[in-house]
Amino acid sequence: MKNINFYDAIRKRRSVRTYKDEPLMQTDLDMVKSLIDDAESLAKPFETEMTLHLINNKENETSKQNIGTYGFVKNAPHFIAGVTTNDPSALVDFGYGFEMLILALAEHGLGTVWLGGTFKRKQFQEILKESETDAFIPAVTPVGYPALKRSLRERTIRKAADADNRQPFETLFWDAYESVPLKRKDNPRIAKIFDFVRKAPSASNKQPWRLYWQGDVIHVALHFDEKYNNRLNYPIQMLDAGIAMAHLEIGLNAMNYTFKRFKGKFKPFESEHYIISYKIRPGK
Repeated sequence: MKNINFYDAIRKRRSVRTYKDEPLMQTDLDMVKSLIDDAESLAKPFETEMTLHLINNKENETSKQNIGTYGFVKNAPHFIAGVTTNDPSALVDFGYGFEMLILALAEHGLGTVWLGGTFKRKQFQEILKESETDAFIPAVTPVGYPALKRSLRERTIRKAADADNRQPFETLFWDAYESVPLKRKDNPRIAKIFDFVRKAPSASNKQPWRLYWQGDVIHVALHFDEKYNNRLNYPIQMLDAGIAMAHLEIGLNAMNYTFKRFKGKFKPFESEHYIISYKIRPGK
């Protein structure tokens, strides 16, 4: 995704559930299609594939209520639905690629919101005519022009999810050498990188990712909530891991670090799942 200021996009992005009741202009529609192609071809951490589909909401509208979102989204002219397999590595990759797309759309001023559990998955499968037994739609996003004012329902949803709050820095980030919470003063430059991750969205704003700093290596783990994932019938927090990794890489690039992903043997705390590691090197 060239010429996208992802740093600026992270500052701009907010979840949008209420849209202007108007279609995208053709220039914006063409831009969205181009960004979808870019997101599909991104080099993802586990090299799995995903396909993305742009759906015209008005053409598929079956009632006065927007399709497939239980009323959580209002007036969206389009949706983007992604298809992959229901496999942990594929879901991490999906979270990574879909978040990069959402940030790119935000940088262009378009509204989006991650929907991983509050959409009618079967209905989207029918629209996309996905007949393969292993094809899975982990998440969708509406896309359109944000309304000037949030609806009462949207404000209520954000308040219920505590969407504007973030867990303390010391809860999310750890010193791998000492197995103690990382403090900003321990490495201010790394702390600035981790702040990019701290701004990442997550399902129900649970912020389940945990990052471990170990000198020239950063390990990514997931504080996995079994009951929460089982309730949704798929490990939705694997998407959160991919989202966090997208933000981590944006932070590394912003702070002039080079990096290489690798699968190591790091063991986080017992309640956590190890995902991947990064070998990092500061630039001049």
